[in-house]
Amino acid sequence: MAKVRFENSLNKMIFEIRGHESFSEMETALLEHCEETMGENSPDIVVEHPVYYKHFINDKISFEHIGYVQLGIDQDDCYTVKHLTLDRKKLKNHWHPFYFYKGECEYGLK
Repeated sequence: MAKVRFENSLNKMIFEIRGHESFSEMETALLEHCEETMGENSPDIVVEHPVYYKHFINDKISFEHIGYVQLGIDQDDCYTVKHLTLDRKKLKNHWHPFYFYKGECEYGLK
């Protein structure tokens, strides 16, 4: 299940995915996080979290940094979500994050 949380082993807030989430599930998790934490923010404040893919290697939990997500509020008080590559380039459209996080598009896992 995708979620924004503090990961002790990395000592930072992250957006954690496990590779089987749909795009809709990822967006829902991000928007729920916005509702819980960003209600008092103004439109010019953007919060950025690294995106980590959580998986197991030799029965040990491993985190792989695969991108960033930016969360904000627009002028109409709607939450905004922007998915970025490791180089902080914006993904081309709203379908790319699903393939990006799955490692199946031009960005892929590095």
